[in-house]
Amino acid sequence: MPKKKTNRIVVYRLKDSFDFATLNLEDLGYECSHDEDDVQLFIKTDQREPGWKKYLAPYLGESAVLGQRASFVLLRKYGERFYALAGGSGFHRLKEHCEDDFGLQVAMRMISDKDIRSLQQKPLKGSTRQVFRAVQDYDPVLDRENYNRILRHIEGKAEFEGRTFSVGGRSSLVLRTVRGVEAFDEVIAELEGILQQPEKVNLPKSFRVVTDPALLESLEEMLYNEFEGFWNGENDRDSLYVEFDDPLEQYRAESFQAKLGREKFELEEFDLTLLRDTLQSAGVDDCKKVFTKVRVEALTEEGMPIAVVKSIADALAFEVNVGSSSYLKTGKEWLEILDDVKTFINEKIASLEVDRSLLPSWGSHHSREEEYLAEVAQQPDYVLMDQDFIQIEGRSKIELCDLYLSSEEAFIHAKKTWGSQSSYLYLQASTSAMTYSESKDVRQKCKEKWPTLFDGTFGNNHTVVIAVAEKASKLADFPNNLSYFAKLNLHNAAHEINAAGFKVKLATIELT
Repeated sequence: MPKKKTNRIVVYRLKDSFDFATLNLEDLGYECSHDEDDVQLFIKTDQREPGWKKYLAPYLGESAVLGQRASFVLLRKYGERFYALAGGSGFHRLKEHCEDDFGLQVAMRMISDKDIRSLQQKPLKGSTRQVFRAVQDYDPVLDRENYNRILRHIEGKAEFEGRTFSVGGRSSLVLRTVRGVEAFDEVIAELEGILQQPEKVNLPKSFRVVTDPALLESLEEMLYNEFEGFWNGENDRDSLYVEFDDPLEQYRAESFQAKLGREKFELEEFDLTLLRDTLQSAGVDDCKKVFTKVRVEALTEEGMPIAVVKSIADALAFEVNVGSSSYLKTGKEWLEILDDVKTFINEKIASLEVDRSLLPSWGSHHSREEEYLAEVAQQPDYVLMDQDFIQIEGRSKIELCDLYLSSEEAFIHAKKTWGSQSSYLYLQASTSAMTYSESKDVRQKCKEKWPTLFDGTFGNNHTVVIAVAEKASKLADFPNNLSYFAKLNLHNAAHEINAAGFKVKLATIELT
């Protein structure tokens, strides 16, 4: 018997809020070719000049050359949900109405681990770029470089209608079926049945992208309320953190400039509290406008921008718990943090060495960080390196550490900080360690600047100490009492410092 011919189709599931009135395709040049029984079919035909016409123009003269392109959108209501097929440019009309991960969810229940042909994953931004790169049980044979990325597309062999085909999933599902379009309901029914099955692909369960509109609206409201409370001085900023797309450039910047409309505000450092205080001192009192409109640039010594925050709203990283679930906003996306990665990160953090007696108490008479560091540096073997910069050719200057303890070859980074704000401290420590380890130029400049401390080589005895000053009561179970976002960044920093060849130690500083 001859084999039945299969049809390659691209299926979309539309968001809960979608109905036939949501999308007026006729205003976009489509003609309705069919409209009955919960089915609508729209067709559009365009005539355009082909791309090769310009190349052949010397021989074509005034000849008119037109190519014809056709697109379609088929909408089908099934139960309370809408599904769609699209061809040509029809997808672009559906894009904003599609469920973001429908194809992924179906494909991960159809394709098994051994039948995966390819994975594509989406990078996170800024300091969260490496948040998930060390997840337990991840198989690097599948995806060696993407420990830290959100799954965006998966393709592999799977069985559908009793036949084995290549299946691909993203926001859409690409599959083959012997059923004609008149039996689209049967295809939908089978797909909905697949969605009720457990996933076959064994990828690390670190996070889930939040797509539910009601939950997203609630989370965005929580974020703004938290920022508004911080802006009005009613709460701290432990759960708020602003990041550049490239945090390393932030660390290397000489100065910062905030812009609101035509107004400019100079900042010595990029810190959310300093930004708020600077704007309020200048008479800016519109919290909503600051949240959505303020732009910040990181500048070189010559005043050239090297990194940009386009808006506070999009750059804020924010962590919040709703019931028993934890959510993290990064960029414009919300992630639900799942238990597997929470447990893994907690275990890694708990394994870090904590020295509770290395540094003396930070007294109330130390009104500034510089005063505390200068007093510690009066003790034997301690060298003050705070604000003592090294100039790297072709780059901005960097600070090696706050204090250097020569007897232990320890680079100490100390700050009075807590919550998500402490992420800046971890970034400073990891960036300095990687720069010192990787750059012969930096090590040579250290030898020239401190000849009794450095010889220009890099051995295995160096230690990086990350020291946090906070109330003694909070430090009792440090670092397990950090917020989850701070733990993620501390884990990443410790991993990078170890990879650079340093030992890592945490230290607590009691506030008195």
